Amino acid sequence: MSKGREAVDHEAWLQAGLLVVRIHMLSVRGRTPAGPRDLRGVQRALKRRGKAQFEFVNVDAIFEEVRREAKEYGDIVWKRLSAAGVVGSREDFETLAGESAQKRERLAREWLKYKGRDVADAGIDHTGARA
Repeated sequence: MSKGREAVDHEAWLQAGLLVVRIHMLSVRGRTPAGPRDLRGVQRALKRRGKAQFEFVNVDAIFEEVRREAKEYGDIVWKRLSAAGVVGSREDFETLAGESAQKRERLAREWLKYKGRDVADAGIDHTGARA
């Protein structure tokens, strides 16, 4: 019986070696256990070992951030996003909210670029909570 392509890929990944990351799993004031500091620690550990780093973009949190700003500041948000080429309108935004993960992430990255924020620091817990 031959192995499927997915099983072969999975085995190759496992043979590449694992990085063990010890994280205290209790949350702090409602924050998720894997917060920005934890992920920066993982990134530093990967870099020290010559491994490729990764990015995590919490697309849902970014979409909610856009909605909060639009609620707070009104239609000017949509006008500015349209002028910047991020998204044409509120309707376009909401349509994209139901699209594929790739399209949603592309819009989230465009929002971050528009806001002058670094993707590496924008992926986790941007709900306003502070430790």
